[in-house]
Amino acid sequence: MTGKQTDCDKQHEIARGDFVVSLAGRDRGRTFIVTEVCGDGYVMIVDGKLRKVDKPKRKKLKHVSYAGGRCSENVETLTNRKAAAEIRRFCELGLSETVS
Repeated sequence: MTGKQTDCDKQHEIARGDFVVSLAGRDRGRTFIVTEVCGDGYVMIVDGKLRKVDKPKRKKLKHVSYAGGRCSENVETLTNRKAAAEIRRFCELGLSETVS
């Protein structure tokens, strides 16, 4: 898969709590949770391990792809442990897209 948006991305506008997959950078292929959507074409993402809740990664929307799910935890009360557990559960269910 390339850095281009898929049909799924065009149909779903990325929002807080959505699972996304990184398409570019050293974190390429990793699943994250969106904690904030910035109005300037950026999102703030966390995974609880590489990117902690207290220091989210700012990433361009064109560099992430909607993974097809939403976090069941409230993003406001999300902790590193809860974020990592949510992502692990999401990936184990086989809902995450594989990016190569």
